[in-house]
Formats: sequence, structure tokens, C-alpha cells
Amino acid sequence: MSERALFGRCWPLLVAGSHGTLDCGIMRTFNVNEVLMSCTEPGRSIDPRLSRALQTVFCDPSPRLDVGDLARAAELSIVHFRRLFLELLSTTPSRFLRAVRMERAHELVERTRRDLKEIALLSGYSSLSNFVTAFQRRYGASPGKVRWALNRRN
Repeated sequence: MSERALFGRCWPLLVAGSHGTLDCGIMRTFNVNEVLMSCTEPGRSIDPRLSRALQTVFCDPSPRLDVGDLARAAELSIVHFRRLFLELLSTTPSRFLRAVRMERAHELVERTRRDLKEIALLSGYSSLSNFVTAFQRRYGASPGKVRWALNRRN
């Protein structure tokens, strides 16, 4: 399933990042509350605990981060956090975290000269081959080919 399908209405804000105020370095700038508002039904209030968890995801999508960490950031039990996350964003926290990590990996491939193995480790993959397979499945090309094509255009 593509991230566009996974995140529905909020996907344009997640990829565009032009509406944001949360600047986390290499990741695009996001306004987490706008992302949440775009993902939820009109007139529905946003739980600020979920907003804190999303800020954690966008600012530190490191391999160490897991659903338990996000639940702690939201000050909720893991079960309640998963339920709330799924209800508001129509996806699980772990799928969301994987998608954000892969988006960050794509940005690192395009915007930096970091070694692909280092990008794989930063993205939560224990091996370069697993990372390349996941990247190619998501973007239709290996990270090396994406970087090569970008360099060729420039």
C-alpha cells in the first residue's frame, strides 16, 4: 500500500511540508496540528497527546524509536495509544513510523552524500540489502539509481 493511500487526506501536508512550523533538520518542516487536522474528520478536536507523539516521530524517526516510546510521549498506554492513533489517522503507529523513516531516507539519499549503509542504519534497517529492497519497492528504483539520476540532472 502506498503512503498516499495509507495517509489519505493528510498525505499532501506530509510530503509538501510547506505549511509547517516544526523544523527537525533534514526532515521537511511540519505543523503537526495541521497534519492532524487534515487527517481527521471536520469539526473533530485533536488530542494534544497525539500531537506530541507525532512531533517525536518527525523529529526523531531513529531506529531506536518504537511504538512504546510514542505512547510514552503521548502519556498513554500502548493499547490506548494504538487505538487512538488508528482511529484518528487510519493507520497503525508502526506503519506510520516506517513510512516517515522511508521518506527521511529518500531525502537523505537525494540531499546528502552520506553512505547508503549509514542511511540504511539511520532508517532502522539492519542491513543494506533489506533497505535497498524496501526503498526499491517504495520508489521503484534503488537508492543508488535515485542518487545517480539526481546527479546526472545536476
